[in-house]
Amino acid sequence: MVNVVFNADAKLNCSAAADRAANITFYKLGEGSANSTLVDGTTQTDNADQNPDIVVTEGEVILSSVDDASPGYYYCNATWGNKSLTSEPVYLNVFETYEDGSDTWGAQGNVVRLVMI
Repeated sequence: MVNVVFNADAKLNCSAAADRAANITFYKLGEGSANSTLVDGTTQTDNADQNPDIVVTEGEVILSSVDDASPGYYYCNATWGNKSLTSEPVYLNVFETYEDGSDTWGAQGNVVRLVMI
């Protein structure tokens, strides 16, 4: 699970290792896990220029200013030509903060009150 405060940026990372560099893409699972939506803005780096036996590709996507539409399951897909691997999904949880004189955090309709003693 990835926790992020409402209106902040969330960063998702993915790594893939193989005999050559991968193309990494991120997706958000749709309702009922049936449809996935491509997440735009993936950047990636790899160590292929160092001629290693195993090339590690690092992918990253930043979800800017997360909001009520952002929570959900995200996963990455690494492809090498006609071969691909898909990660397990991770849940992005968006919290809201409230300034009412106490330490309070909210999570999608639920409120957790932290009592400082």
